[in-house]
Amino acid sequence: MRRLNARLDEEFTKKFELIKKRNAMNDSTAIKAAIDYYYQHVCKKGATPIKELLADFIGCAEGSTELSKNYKKLLNSTLKHKL
Repeated sequence: MRRLNARLDEEFTKKFELIKKRNAMNDSTAIKAAIDYYYQHVCKKGATPIKELLADFIGCAEGSTELSKNYKKLLNSTLKHKL
């Protein structure tokens, strides 16, 4: 088992204490839960913080499956129809 020593500024101390209190956790359990959450939601999925923020928007639109390959042709065609 590995022992961990961390220094937290006032802001992180408040956050850490709130997490522990709301979840009735001790220090070790709260840290393990935080690491596990990060692993499950970021590392395991290959996600990055920006992907997490945009998760509801990625893949929500409909359109051609070839759009990334021929977007210029499709855009020109659409603009010609509008003119």
